[in-house]
Amino acid sequence: MKKIALVLIILMMIGAGFLSGCDSLKSDKDRFTGTWKTSLGITSVLFSDGTCTIAGVSGTWDIKDNRLVVILANLPTQSTFSYFFSNDDKTVTLTDINTGVSTTYTKQ
Repeated sequence: MKKIALVLIILMMIGAGFLSGCDSLKSDKDRFTGTWKTSLGITSVLFSDGTCTIAGVSGTWDIKDNRLVVILANLPTQSTFSYFFSNDDKTVTLTDINTGVSTTYTKQ
């Protein structure tokens, strides 16, 4: 009986280990969803339905070819960024592919 209990405990520990690793399987879209802020206080909110509000301006966003694509209501063209997550996905650095300018955001 003690062997069966020990085997069950080991199996539960292994199962818990697999379940705790599920966060690493998040898609990039899931990682971006939420409220982000720059060091200058600019706030961006990216919603799971693909809409966003950036510095008070509404728009849409998506991940295409491993790049963040943002279209804001007041801009005639889309903005495309390469990105790098760090600090356990609490920080993301966006680099505008047209200008090369990088901005770091912290998840709120």
